[in-house]
Amino acid sequence: MEFTQIDASVLEIAKPVSVPLTQGNVRKSMGIMREIAKAQLGAEEPGKISAADQDGETAEIKQTIASLDAQLKIFDDVNDYVIDVLKLTKHQQQKLDDITFTQLTELAGSIAAHILGIADTQPTEDDQKSNGQ
Repeated sequence: MEFTQIDASVLEIAKPVSVPLTQGNVRKSMGIMREIAKAQLGAEEPGKISAADQDGETAEIKQTIASLDAQLKIFDDVNDYVIDVLKLTKHQQQKLDDITFTQLTELAGSIAAHILGIADTQPTEDDQKSNGQ
């Protein structure tokens, strides 16, 4: 599993904190970034920024919010799909937060492939050559 090192010295924690890059942590991080962007958008004071700068900054913040909303929707949709189709218990659902988004999408793809009767194996070199002809 991949980790990132977080400088939490502002909390008087001397060593960097190792945080796993699980899809649960990524999703939570996107959510908080969206909320921060929304707060920034709501906190703007028109008198302090020129009209041109405000429009550019406002547009950028709105674009960030829209992008985070779209990404969070994908996370939520894939999570909901896996939970619903596999009828996961609360304990099993919590385990979803501990895997990466890549693992989650691979699981969802495998589930969908099996349900749809599509082989979910990677094409071999021979398969790729025959498709190229």
